[in-house]
Amino acid sequence: MEIIKMKLMKIFILIVLTSVAAQVNAYGDEENYWEIIKQKMVECENATREDAEVLSIEFQRYIASLSAGQLLIATRDCAAEVQQRITPERWTEGLWAMGFFLHYYPQKTNNVEDVSPLLNDLKDKSQPEFWRYCIMQSFGEWRKEFVRPKQCFDAANMMRDIFTDSSEPEKLREQAVSEFKELYFRAYENNINNDPNVKQLVESGRTYEQVKGDIEGGRVRLADETVEMKKQIETAIAQSIQYQLKFFAEPNMPVYLGGEVIATLAQLRGFDETGQIKQTMNNALKNYKNYNQKLWHQLARTNIVYFNNEEAESILENMIDEAKDVYSDSRRFLNRSHLVYLKKRIEKGEMKKASAPVRLVKLPEPEQQLVQAAPVEVNEVVVDVNELVRWLEQIWLEDESIREVLDANELQEFIETVKELK
Repeated sequence: MEIIKMKLMKIFILIVLTSVAAQVNAYGDEENYWEIIKQKMVECENATREDAEVLSIEFQRYIASLSAGQLLIATRDCAAEVQQRITPERWTEGLWAMGFFLHYYPQKTNNVEDVSPLLNDLKDKSQPEFWRYCIMQSFGEWRKEFVRPKQCFDAANMMRDIFTDSSEPEKLREQAVSEFKELYFRAYENNINNDPNVKQLVESGRTYEQVKGDIEGGRVRLADETVEMKKQIETAIAQSIQYQLKFFAEPNMPVYLGGEVIATLAQLRGFDETGQIKQTMNNALKNYKNYNQKLWHQLARTNIVYFNNEEAESILENMIDEAKDVYSDSRRFLNRSHLVYLKKRIEKGEMKKASAPVRLVKLPEPEQQLVQAAPVEVNEVVVDVNELVRWLEQIWLEDESIREVLDANELQEFIETVKELK
């Protein structure tokens, strides 16, 4: 896979970028890192197989010699050049030219431990739009490797701000809304997983879902810093939901941005305790004529797959009667055809309901929390050890929650300890 990616990156540079004259980079460095990287890639592509291996090693050595800051300068220059050569509709292809950055920057920055250099560029509207687009795409590529919740949380907040800023280009807003939910999810999961008590349980064999049940049941108490970060992430997600619901109510909602919002709201439904998302989607389907026909298919599918809307199939029939496919010289919009295909899939039983969403981990009420009991004086009590052993064995058999945290071997070890009390 890495060889294929490198090949595509070289081909893209060879076809699209080599016709641009070399120029001094915009950051005042004497050495133009991007021009050297581009030249070495082209040399590798044009070389014979034997020479290409040697040149490829030279390329990797050059990349290794650059600091993280120098690699960032090279990537900015690369992005500025790509933006000059292709339209926003082809930006996804342009990402191949950025492959060296996606691959090597995490290696030089301890998996992007400090996200501030990238977030500063992302926030800076004077930076090339394609570069800012690439930064968001990069976080999407890297988020699974992030372990600190703040990495994802800060990036998600920045992208949420881009989405809510109507002065930002639509292409950037569209990319932002498609990325920030996944970053919030990753931040939320990392925050719980990094808690010292949770780590201890996971290391002992408990699954993440089991530990979430322990937390909600009051059997595990999260550290104060975990609880505080959890509140911050939940508040940010709640705010993002409200921003999107408000945007969805706008009469002139851009079509492609609207499609991303529908998808994102559906994924965030596990954090919507009031049911606003479901109600909004149900109402949108009922009033589908208020929306562009290009969104009808997604409205119908989302209500069927994510919200089990019983009216969706009958409304789908009405949509099919009214929708029209639209053709132009350059594009075609198969509005009706997509609806017909959706109906056929439903009839064949091919529409699977969505899996359970990422959801809130609810903390128990204060009186349910595990607390350290204050020491009290007790009178000595005579205990029948044999009776105690029988009682322990009985509750272990009857209570599944106890068996989940104490297996048969551990129970027997505990019983042997109790017997020594005789």
